[in-house]
Amino acid sequence: TCAHVVEDALRGTGATAGPDAKVTLDLPVAGLRDIAATVAKDGWHPAIPKAERDVASAPSDLAVLELTVPERVAVPEACLIADTAAAPGAAFSAQGFPVGYPNGALAEGTLRGPDSGGWLDAVAGSAFGHFVDPGFSGAPVFSGQGTAVVAGTALGMCVTNDADNTRIARMIPPAHLAQVLREVISP
Repeated sequence: TCAHVVEDALRGTGATAGPDAKVTLDLPVAGLRDIAATVAKDGWHPAIPKAERDVASAPSDLAVLELTVPERVAVPEACLIADTAAAPGAAFSAQGFPVGYPNGALAEGTLRGPDSGGWLDAVAGSAFGHFVDPGFSGAPVFSGQGTAVVAGTALGMCVTNDADNTRIARMIPPAHLAQVLREVISP
C-alpha cells in the first residue's frame, strides 16, 4: 500500500507509522475484514516531498505489509509486476474504495509518460464517473479496460490525484514496486 495510507490509518492513535507499525486492514473484494498486519522491516518508504523527488529518487510513499496471521487469508492468485512501465497511451483500470462506496468504484483512463519525479501521469478516460480519488491510494493498476483487463499484471499503484478537478492522477511505476518488494523478500 502507500505509506500515506498507513500514516492516515494511525493518525490519532498514538502509534508511529514506520517499520513494525501495526495496522488492521480490510480486503473487501475478498470479503475479509479486520486483518492484522505489520509494516515490514525493510518495507517502509515514506513519501518524498514533490519538490525533492526526481526520476533518480528512491521509491517514495510505499509500505509493504506482512499479515500477522497469514492463514486467515487464502493464498491469492499471483499478480505479476510489469517488467517496464507501460507505453504512453496504454489503457488502465483500478478498483478503489472512495468514501461512500464500501463496495468499491472503478477508475479507468490512459497512462502518459512519467512526471519529473518518476511517477506515471494518468488521465481519466471520460469526463464523468469515478477517477483516482482519495480511497484509491494503494490500489493496483491493471492493463486494459472492461473485458480486456489483464488482471494478472500490475502496471503500477495509485498514489495521488490532482486536487483541482483536472482528472489527472499519479501512479507509482512498476520498477519501484518491484524494488521495494525485493528489499523485503531478499534484503
